[in-house]
Amino acid sequence: MPENVPDGAPTLFVPTRWQGYLDEAAAKGDASAYRHYWVLCTLLALRDGLRSGDVYVPGSRRYDNPAACLFKPAQWEDHRFEFCRLVGKSPDFSETLPQVMDELDEALTDLEKVLGRGDGLVRLNDAGELVISPLTAEDIPSEAEELHTELERMLPNVPIASLLVEMDRHTGFLDCFTHAGGKQARSPQLKRNLIACLIGLSTNLGLHGMAASCGIPYDVLAWIAEWYIREETLREANIVLVNYHHKLPMTSAFGSGTLSSSDGQRFPTRGKSITARDLNKYFVQEGISTDTHGVTLVNFALFDLVGKQLSPRIRDLGKITLYRMGAKAQYEERFPTAGPLLTKKANPDLVADHWDDLLRLAGALKYGHATASLIVGKLSASSRQNALAAALKEYGAIRRTIYAAKYLSDSTYRRKIARQLNKGESLHALRRQLHYAREGKVTRRQPEQQNEQAWCLTVVTNAVVCWHTEYFALSVDEMRGAGREVDAKVLAHISPARSQVVNYYGSITVDYERELAQLDERGHRPLRTLTVDEAGL
Repeated sequence: MPENVPDGAPTLFVPTRWQGYLDEAAAKGDASAYRHYWVLCTLLALRDGLRSGDVYVPGSRRYDNPAACLFKPAQWEDHRFEFCRLVGKSPDFSETLPQVMDELDEALTDLEKVLGRGDGLVRLNDAGELVISPLTAEDIPSEAEELHTELERMLPNVPIASLLVEMDRHTGFLDCFTHAGGKQARSPQLKRNLIACLIGLSTNLGLHGMAASCGIPYDVLAWIAEWYIREETLREANIVLVNYHHKLPMTSAFGSGTLSSSDGQRFPTRGKSITARDLNKYFVQEGISTDTHGVTLVNFALFDLVGKQLSPRIRDLGKITLYRMGAKAQYEERFPTAGPLLTKKANPDLVADHWDDLLRLAGALKYGHATASLIVGKLSASSRQNALAAALKEYGAIRRTIYAAKYLSDSTYRRKIARQLNKGESLHALRRQLHYAREGKVTRRQPEQQNEQAWCLTVVTNAVVCWHTEYFALSVDEMRGAGREVDAKVLAHISPARSQVVNYYGSITVDYERELAQLDERGHRPLRTLTVDEAGL
């Protein structure tokens, strides 16, 4: 053994692609080179171990033992029955397995019918490979675009500061911003200053830029941001806005509220930041990504275990590995066209061995004992030796196969998913429109500051969505009152994140009391009046 590396030092952790370098250095007797390669491999293994949780640092917020986030066995005994009832899962995998197999069979039966036709949007080519043609671009009917244009013409033009005053009048969301030191007295100018801070941070003007725009001294805004604007208060304000939006009559026209578009959004940064990484596909510089592992096997498993359905739009769906629950010959006999696509056999025994631990993991997420981002990150990065992660990924592979078969066999389902994701894209567009200053580049470097700025953007975005939803409802009511028929199915395609009536730019005046005085007794501004031609009458 070369000097400087102890005799018997382990090398099993060395990746195959690096092993040759160590062997070559050892053969040449080059102790220095061997030491450098061995130390480098050790550091790489330590990094990967910290990411996956195979190696942990007690007491660390980010790198503590993942098991510390879960229910202890005694706690789980008290929660197991109630959790299984909530999510509709049996604590006994022998009861769950037949249900999963039936789901897979049903999905494959539908897929077999689609592939059997041989000429649809989903078909096999001569080589037996899956071909998935894109759906036709009829997702948003022309009637919806026309209606959206008409509704937008009726909305009052409003500066962003005025919009926030109005939404506070309806929701009181600014009352969620409490003093970090417990101070109870609230000055008459507090709400004005809070609105200025929210606009400055959400638009990326910053507090200096906002002070120059609105005339409120920078030191006043900096003091407000320091004592009132923090993640805790921003979360509470956001909850108030979301709950208010949920109660608005028009909200149900946009959807049932049981679907959520959770696509990530990237923002460029200026300078170095520990939360940024190079994304050359999108930026020459660096970027912050709010996207997480959207289509990993871990996510498919966890979504199902907490009683939800993950419905992503998977890139290269025809190339992913699909799993069967039995012998290859058996599946190919039952599903002659779809069966050969299932190239790998699942291991339900592995899932059965760890089923209670999988439920305990999901229970920790359901009851808030652990954050999804922490658990997903750890388990997605876990090594093959981590039995719990392996069982979770195995179950996720089964769930992803069931989802893929359903997705491929039902064009209506695919359109539904695409429509929901398109709504998410409209929110991305609104955030980009809001976050306009400094070319949209995030300049704050500390993670806590970046997190607060992101929360400010979320709060203001949701305030804009609430305002549009409320005024779209007023406009529709006025149309119907004038004898105009407005189809509810067409309304479902309208996005409350799209309009040109809110002004985010130029000098910003924040006068809370004057803005309130412009509202009617219901807290609304007058709609603009359409001409007969514009109203379609």
